[in-house]
Amino acid sequence: MAFWFEKDDMRRFRRLNLPVKAVIRPEEGIQDAHIFAYGIDYFPPTVQTRIQKSKKALWHWVHHIQDQQEVLEPFFKDFEQYIAFFGDWVNQLANGQSPRLNRKHWIAFHSYAKGVQRIQSINQSAPKTFQYFDALNHKMILYFQHLAGCFEGSTPHRFKTPSALPNQFVIDAKAKRFEPDTFQNVPLAQALYHLNALLSHYFIAYQHLIDDMTLPQTPHARPELEVNLSEGGAAIFVPKRFRASGRCKVTIYFSGLNQLLEMQSVLVRRMSDSRKNLECNAFDFVFPNAHYQHLIQLEIDRYEVAQSKKAYR
Repeated sequence: MAFWFEKDDMRRFRRLNLPVKAVIRPEEGIQDAHIFAYGIDYFPPTVQTRIQKSKKALWHWVHHIQDQQEVLEPFFKDFEQYIAFFGDWVNQLANGQSPRLNRKHWIAFHSYAKGVQRIQSINQSAPKTFQYFDALNHKMILYFQHLAGCFEGSTPHRFKTPSALPNQFVIDAKAKRFEPDTFQNVPLAQALYHLNALLSHYFIAYQHLIDDMTLPQTPHARPELEVNLSEGGAAIFVPKRFRASGRCKVTIYFSGLNQLLEMQSVLVRRMSDSRKNLECNAFDFVFPNAHYQHLIQLEIDRYEVAQSKKAYR
């Protein structure tokens, strides 16, 4: 059966892709969870594709390292293993689970949270490479500590986070210097660059979780999302998937009209969009009032007029 966002000329309401400030939040958390959570999937197929792409590039360059490859390769394997462990517990957190429920899990978590210890062995022999690994390790350790704080501070009825993570890390500047255009044919530089990119996929997913759990639901200060919008619903393209058949509140802000809309909705479909490399979460609005529908139509008209003016400049 085709949904409203697939029906082409048979659709009930006119729809349009446009940038919109929007926040989607489930109406209730998971029942009987150990930590308050919404069950959102922050590692859907499109994110997994990006992770696998970074892994492929990483190991392509690791295998082309000529000097001390046998010494350095275990470090790359360690970081890959540690960040996968981090990602597993981010996923568990998103589903209301905690390693604190099992002593062995909690001990293992704290062991991983110390970071990759064996990089100290190249501190003297390869100081520049060590500095890069050490900066990356420092960032990963801080993320582990932040994740631990969520497990320690949250309850079944409340999600609590520690202080916000830094906006910038030393590794961010170091990685920028190793961008492919600059060190295109230097295997070690490229391997380090793609290792940082791999870890970043997990850190970004975690930050999306933290934002969903802590930021206000008002979308005024949020970045714009690409939304396929109609009077009857919205298909929203984001790097995450909401729970199947879950009821959510969709809050939309039209900056051009200075209007805030809050609509109850139900998720009717979720799927990957390979062209956008994002997840399409399609919602039907539940009994939207006529005023909101009128505002949506006004915003669609306003956007189309603005785009037409740009086309004729």
